[in-house]
Amino acid sequence: HAADQRDPKHDGYLVTGDANLIHVALSSRVKVARPRQALIGARDPEALVDVLVERAAVRAAARSTIDRLLGAGKADFSAEIGRDLQASLLDQEVGFDVEVVEFERPFTPPAQAQDAFVAVSEAVQAGDQAQAQARSRAAQLVSDAQSQAARTLSGARSDAQRIRVDAEA
Repeated sequence: HAADQRDPKHDGYLVTGDANLIHVALSSRVKVARPRQALIGARDPEALVDVLVERAAVRAAARSTIDRLLGAGKADFSAEIGRDLQASLLDQEVGFDVEVVEFERPFTPPAQAQDAFVAVSEAVQAGDQAQAQARSRAAQLVSDAQSQAARTLSGARSDAQRIRVDAEA
């Protein structure tokens, strides 16, 4: 599909807990852990795992925010999906254990909202840079003020000493 013609039914959109959409492409790998259960557990294990991964991803996204998922929360998100998938596999008694749940490509917001997400990211970076510059300038001003105060105090002491010497003379 073209980027602006993605179909949520087929292209992996999830709704986050803060009511945003995110495009996610996941893959998972499971292994046979209990052979007897695996033989009698599921007629189509691959289809079952696909459904369970999808369900786990929907649940995990609903408990997260878009900022977390587009930021530093990807590893937690993947781990949460893996735990949910493992619990579902145990509930279904199909004899499989999760080896890995990973992302096939980076998360992206919907194409229609991409420009807005880029603008927010740029604004956050500009804000961080402005704060760093302000802190640096404030530190410089404090340092300059402390130097000026020390010079003024030293000059005042010197003047006081001179006046005392003149008065004694």
